Amino acid sequence: MARLSFQDLAFSDGKAALDIRFYTHYRCSIPHEDLVPLGPYTVEPHAVTFPRLSDARASRRFAALLEKAFSYLTNTVTGKRTVYVHRNSGIPLIGSGAFGIIDRGTRVLEMKPITGCNIGCVFCSVDEGQRQADFVVEADYLADEARKVIAFKGAPVELHINCQGEPLLYAPLAYLVARLREDPLVARVVVETNGMMLTPTVEDRLIQAGVSQFNISLNAMDPTLARRIADAPYRVGTVKATIGRLAKKVPVMVTPVWVPGLNDAEIDGLVAFCKEHGVACALQNYLEYRFGRKAGKEKPFEDFYAELRELERRHGVRLILDFKDGFFGKGKALPKPFKKGDVVRAEIVCEGRLKGERIAASQGRAVSVMKCPKEHGQVVMRITRSKHNIYVGTPVRSQPGH
Repeated sequence: MARLSFQDLAFSDGKAALDIRFYTHYRCSIPHEDLVPLGPYTVEPHAVTFPRLSDARASRRFAALLEKAFSYLTNTVTGKRTVYVHRNSGIPLIGSGAFGIIDRGTRVLEMKPITGCNIGCVFCSVDEGQRQADFVVEADYLADEARKVIAFKGAPVELHINCQGEPLLYAPLAYLVARLREDPLVARVVVETNGMMLTPTVEDRLIQAGVSQFNISLNAMDPTLARRIADAPYRVGTVKATIGRLAKKVPVMVTPVWVPGLNDAEIDGLVAFCKEHGVACALQNYLEYRFGRKAGKEKPFEDFYAELRELERRHGVRLILDFKDGFFGKGKALPKPFKKGDVVRAEIVCEGRLKGERIAASQGRAVSVMKCPKEHGQVVMRITRSKHNIYVGTPVRSQPGH
């Protein structure tokens, strides 16, 4: 008899299939007809038992069924098909702006274990309406690869868990933080969140795991406007209470996006709220992004900083933060195997977030291949972006020697 147990999988026996929940918010299934050749089985919340199979045979055959099922993994929050990035997937964690690890040449590393969000802010730099797929990264794979990058940098680092989405939707977040904290060179871990999923239990678990600071994106004090900006149900009172509670435990930074013509009247109230609770306020200038949502017109940075200086004078607080020093100062940057204009041959490893995008792997880097005519196999492309070890390419005809 073989009993296969899984910490991160939850099973339930449906009418037509064995339903599987992964990392809480992801689902797939194995049709009963695919399980028939394995003989009778019984289901527990985190285990499946096959009375007639040996451990080795059950593990091998069930693993094949799981792999097939995971190719249809779906994010239950966004409803989108999801790519599971794990150590055996062949998908590098450096090179994509959507998932993995980003090194911008400072002593801050961005950790991106997940995509997808529980709200849809009108100014979001990631327009989910244009995104065809989500990504979720194996916690141990991300922690182990981060350790290699940190070792290369050779100096204390600050890790920002900063996703194309909401990091608290990542079920093993506390486990990931604890794994990252095992590295003595990790000086701080910052979680950037919209704050809606924080509860006393959740935040205490994250703080115990090693979170040093929470950055919370509160964008309006008025409930109606806050709901409009989030483009989703949004409990501004709950988020404000969370900030006040958290500020008594760890440092908190509130990070409103100032969108001209949208939340101008809210800025004074947001600054006053932060001052009242003794938390930092890092106002952000709204910027338009090619694949982001359009909510207004960009304000010139000269005007933006002039208004920040006036707010500082009026409220007696510091709003212009100097990121040139400390962890945001220059650090040892990872080598860049490609430069803009290079022609590169790479292996397509999965679909990308945008329509017609594929993720390809070459020299330990992921490259986003736009308007890719192939779904599988090799692609020859010209690198069109090579900044911060984030790579984008477009297909070209194969050339001799490539």
